[in-house]
Amino acid sequence: MHKHRFSSSEELNHVTMAYVYVYYNHAYSRHIPPH
Repeated sequence: MHKHRFSSSEELNHVTMAYVYVYYNHAYSRHIPPH
């Protein structure tokens, strides 16, 4: 049971990192006007 919980936490962390990466990438894109 503990192992399954760890796996779930790891997956959630991975998804969160991807979401944050996309979010910051979008914000960075908005700050800098297209050439």
